[in-house]
Amino acid sequence: MLNMLQRWKEDVAAAVVKEVAAMTDRTIETRNRIIEATWRATVKDDKPQPEDGELIIKKNIRTEEGQEETQYNFIYKGELAVVITEKQNYCDYSYFLTSDKISVSELMQKVAEVERIE
Repeated sequence: MLNMLQRWKEDVAAAVVKEVAAMTDRTIETRNRIIEATWRATVKDDKPQPEDGELIIKKNIRTEEGQEETQYNFIYKGELAVVITEKQNYCDYSYFLTSDKISVSELMQKVAEVERIE
């Protein structure tokens, strides 16, 4: 009986680890899609050179509510063009756009394009 219980615990633990790993992979894939789409929306039809753009990532920003944020600052041709703020609440991530250069609808169109390419 004890062996069965131990095996059951090990099976449950393995299933939990597998699901957490899958959630992590999906989170990283989503984040990468959003970053790629933001860059595409920022440069539009321009043919940028590597020196034209920079991504500055500010991690572990603590809000007044105690939530953790990460800011992705997109610099294009020496100017802050877009800020994507990633807010984490337990296992739930939300993304917020701050920009005078691109709109939410432009960004969502680019996200759809990036998903089709993959």
